Amino acid sequence: MIFYDPMLRVQRAKHHINDLVYAINSFVETDFYKVGIQFDSKVRSYFFGIEITDTLPNDLPTIIGDAVYNIRSSLDILICDVARANGKEISDLYFPFERDRKNFICSAKYRLIQKTLPNVARLLLDTVKPYKTGNFRLWGINKLSNIDKHQLLMPVIESYIIPFKYTENGKEISTGKWEVGPMGSRMHLTDTTITEIKNFNYERNGKPIIKIVFDKGTPFESKPVIETLDEMIELVSGIINLFENSIL
Repeated sequence: MIFYDPMLRVQRAKHHINDLVYAINSFVETDFYKVGIQFDSKVRSYFFGIEITDTLPNDLPTIIGDAVYNIRSSLDILICDVARANGKEISDLYFPFERDRKNFICSAKYRLIQKTLPNVARLLLDTVKPYKTGNFRLWGINKLSNIDKHQLLMPVIESYIIPFKYTENGKEISTGKWEVGPMGSRMHLTDTTITEIKNFNYERNGKPIIKIVFDKGTPFESKPVIETLDEMIELVSGIINLFENSIL
């Protein structure tokens, strides 16, 4: 069935995104950080500190890469499905990308589609616009997929949001959340005496949140990984639906 195969790729990408969410949620359930009162012997002062003691699972880049691959390859399958449905040869047919409209029109991949499937060529050029200056997010999917062929798509921890509670003599006084950097953070307790330190503490209080973004040098630099992958799914699914409604 036409358009079924590209959607299978999209569904597989969703499966990888779910795996990514599960892996991250499993990680935040672990003891990957310490929170409490710390004494720095070098400066002989007390600090409220959050120390990150573990790293993200090392298979996250491969899960991200698998999701991106399936999203990107669904577009090639889409073009080939339309060609097969029209009795055309699919050899050398690919979903074309370029940096701007002029280069897109001149590209060999687009010219082959123009020759083989002129109605698809018009749809691509005027509506889908798979070039950097036309549809950046779509162009970015292809760029990200190309990067993944040469290096892992390493996710970057932007920050942690750590919920904690403050207790004094074992009694809860207040609660809060502290957003800290990848290595943790600490706050100098300048007005606190040693006697007071013995009476209170800061403890964990709920499930942390990790803000994970794409690395520098990628089209989606500093964008949240999971949300961006979900947007890619929505974008490509919309293109498949557009083809189904416009080509048939």
